[in-house]
Amino acid sequence: QLYIGGLFSGLHLTTLLKFLTNELADWNIYLELSWDEYQNDRVRRRSSEHWRENIVNASIDVVRILLASEKKSLPGTYREVLRSFMSFHEFDKNTVERSCEFARLRNIITHEYLDIRWEEIRNFVKNARPLFEYTIEYVKKNFSA
Repeated sequence: QLYIGGLFSGLHLTTLLKFLTNELADWNIYLELSWDEYQNDRVRRRSSEHWRENIVNASIDVVRILLASEKKSLPGTYREVLRSFMSFHEFDKNTVERSCEFARLRNIITHEYLDIRWEEIRNFVKNARPLFEYTIEYVKKNFSA
């Protein structure tokens, strides 16, 4: 069980892992999203961006809980938070590095041109799923969530 400052956080961790698992279940919906739909359907575009942001944010929250539970300092940037997963025993380093690429997406979405956002979303949908699946399984196995 995880305690942070005397408070049980295992329930929050379990909730986040369930949330991540549910978000990953929608993967194929966004895998089939075309450039034309992304460009012309504002609702689908916002939905895909929100979905991707949910996954990245929940992953960052998972790492924050784990760091705090081990009384480790919390890094200042999202990328550094994800990179801190390297400090956990047997967490795959390649998964960490690849996940860090997606942390920067969190800030890109609202500030970039549509075609750049599309490229980032496509890259995420094509490459990120195994990273988040690995993270979920690692946390379940190693932190009894």
